[in-house]
Amino acid sequence: MEPTAQKVIQNTLPKEASDYLWSADAFETYEQLAESLGIDDAYVPKISGLVFSLVEQDVDPDGFLKGLEAIGIQPTSIEGLVSGIVTEILVKIQTHLPFNLQELAASWEVELSAGEVEKKVEEKEEKEEETLESYVKNYVASVPDITQARIARRLETILIEYLSGHTQRNQTKERLTHSVKIDGLGLTENGAEILLSTIDADEQMQAFRVPQRLVVAELAQAEPVVPAEKVAPKPVETPKEPPAPLQTKVVKEVSPEASLEEDKKEVEQIAKEQSHVVQTSELVTPEAIVAKICQKDPFKFDDPLLEGRCKKIVESRVRGVRDARGAMVTLERAVDKGGLGVKGRRLADIMEALEADVQAYERSHEGKMAVRKQEHVQERIARREKKTEQAKKQQQHLAKRYADLTGKAPVAGVAPTAPPVSRTSAAVSAHHEMREREGKIDAGRVKAAIESAKAPVPKPHGTPSMKEITFEKRLSGPVDELQTLDLTDFRRLSSDPNQAATKLKDKVDLIEDQQGHAEKIAAIDAWRTSPLHKMYVDLTREAVLAGVPVTQVLEQHRMAGEETLSDEELAAIMHVNAELRF
Repeated sequence: MEPTAQKVIQNTLPKEASDYLWSADAFETYEQLAESLGIDDAYVPKISGLVFSLVEQDVDPDGFLKGLEAIGIQPTSIEGLVSGIVTEILVKIQTHLPFNLQELAASWEVELSAGEVEKKVEEKEEKEEETLESYVKNYVASVPDITQARIARRLETILIEYLSGHTQRNQTKERLTHSVKIDGLGLTENGAEILLSTIDADEQMQAFRVPQRLVVAELAQAEPVVPAEKVAPKPVETPKEPPAPLQTKVVKEVSPEASLEEDKKEVEQIAKEQSHVVQTSELVTPEAIVAKICQKDPFKFDDPLLEGRCKKIVESRVRGVRDARGAMVTLERAVDKGGLGVKGRRLADIMEALEADVQAYERSHEGKMAVRKQEHVQERIARREKKTEQAKKQQQHLAKRYADLTGKAPVAGVAPTAPPVSRTSAAVSAHHEMREREGKIDAGRVKAAIESAKAPVPKPHGTPSMKEITFEKRLSGPVDELQTLDLTDFRRLSSDPNQAATKLKDKVDLIEDQQGHAEKIAAIDAWRTSPLHKMYVDLTREAVLAGVPVTQVLEQHRMAGEETLSDEELAAIMHVNAELRF
């Protein structure tokens, strides 16, 4: 296959084409091509990078084919891979390409008709159709009465939750009428009703609505909602009355004893409210709830691949990565596009069972949060009691010192008393006040106390000692260690590169077991920013641009006397990158 595509000089790629090449849809297409051709998913980022270099004209079509061979793609798979790249990726941005796509396809012996080009462009435009979030955002922007960005975002959130089925109509109406200070919009009852009626009458918004029974299982027990009569759309009414001024309250000074009594009452109240919480021991961890859900009949599939996909979708819903709508869309997506292809009654049963178990899991954690709050209140009481005791001891110590210095017992201060309507001034002459204080203090005893309190001046003797220079210890966690890992640190893990790579993978798994999935993602990101990983990326990039194997680049670095990876270390790091994914 001799490349004859005519190049057009162009320095930069249009933003629309660049955004698509790095979009989730493009990567999903790469993964589907790799799966159909039996190519490991670890090659997908390298393939996408080569495609971007081809479009940017950093490499020519011949260099692109050599780059595929250099990264390890089998020659038997390259023909099908380039065919899929042309017909599934490049055809969707063919108007932005700096070369003629038809000539490139002909040089690679790929059949590409004009009708297929139009069909792929239409599919790309269909994927870019307006979503619920974008439509609601445009709708809120068209409302003339909303001028504050904070209120606009709050209204967007309320409408999206209502249309996606997370809240019912009466709950949405209550939130619209709540005060702005408590996460509401401050609408009147009539204004909120007009707004919801307008939304119910909008056919475009109703197209995005998710059935209520697919979101929350317990909504079946709620009171039925009477559908509102369709009325003509009217502008949203916002309260025209200015907000009432803030009423300040006079805060009275509360004694420590009274504050302690209030805290104890709060502890008792929390204990009473949480006495009815049912402890569900089987739903302690996300893994347990995922295993329980996947054992049900609607979640079972004959194909092991679909079984694994279903488990991942359920786990993402349990951990809060996806909401109910996102999980339903993924389940309904076609199998060849990464979904399960579930529709109809089975989709409804899956969503109903999934949401019921997820809500039960979330309710089990509400009791734990209340227990933590109760423990926090008890700690506050203990700290306050300790502080009160310390204040009493300090007062006794000061009184004793005053008696030792003056020879007189301390007199408790008495605040001036006066009728409620009168003003009392405690101002006195500074000279008069000093005379009174001098009369109360025994000067002899004060001087004797000062002399006795003076510390003896040490006499210098011998050679002055000097402190040794000490280094400050710096603590670093496992994520920090991954971020600073270089070739020397990697070799210190083990003399065998495979064992060192295994220890590196075990460290990431231990972080996930002890600190959760979010910390695992942080650990993988730290590894990808480490000096060792950057060395590996630079070597592979140099090999791709030069069109030679990576081993040849390594040999060149060794002949130049540079410290670089060995062939075994390169293979071990490639294996680690294939496993460290999220």
